[in-house]
Amino acid sequence: MRPFPSLLAAAALSLAAAPLGRAQAPSPDPGAAPAAPTAGERPASTEGEGPAPTVRLVLQAGWDLGSDALVQTSGGGRSLRANGGSFAALGASFLPLLDGRLHTQATIGIKYDLLHADNGDAAYVAFPLEVVELWNVGRLRLGLGVNVHLGGRVRIDTTALDASRDLRPAVGLVAQAELVWRFRGASRGYLTVGPRLVLQEIEVEGGGTLSANAVGVGLGFTF
Repeated sequence: MRPFPSLLAAAALSLAAAPLGRAQAPSPDPGAAPAAPTAGERPASTEGEGPAPTVRLVLQAGWDLGSDALVQTSGGGRSLRANGGSFAALGASFLPLLDGRLHTQATIGIKYDLLHADNGDAAYVAFPLEVVELWNVGRLRLGLGVNVHLGGRVRIDTTALDASRDLRPAVGLVAQAELVWRFRGASRGYLTVGPRLVLQEIEVEGGGTLSANAVGVGLGFTF
């Protein structure tokens, strides 16, 4: 077999067919990588939104059912429970690890609950700080961290009593499991919703220690 003469002959024919004075541009190779843009030229647009930001804004809201009663109506029908009520929080998600599957989230918020009775009202307000390490597994996100009860107050305003009690700061644990719905585009954030559990004890000034364990549901927006 003598392949070289055939190849040389094919090359000679190609050169002979080309017009004189101007060389033909080689045809692009479909499998080759795209050429780098020249100075002043914009790169070609690609799909996706690029890498996700390392720090994101977090907004949260939800409701918790507390444990021990702080205030109770006569007959025990209704009560204002420690660490219970509606909450809203603001914070940030940061320190992504393992390609974003693991990251830290810190939020600070306010929790509020109100109890109406025939002879007056009672209110509970607290300020929780949470630092949670989150692990993303597909559309499921699991979290475990610390819940710091920065303090709060119980206020009773009835026809027979007008008083308030302060709640001392306390540290507890928080665990949560959430479903994740990502917004269109990898870097545009996501919506989360799921159950949460808080394990904690709160000391009432002048009134001993109460169980403040709580179970609830949270809704979050991360941008």
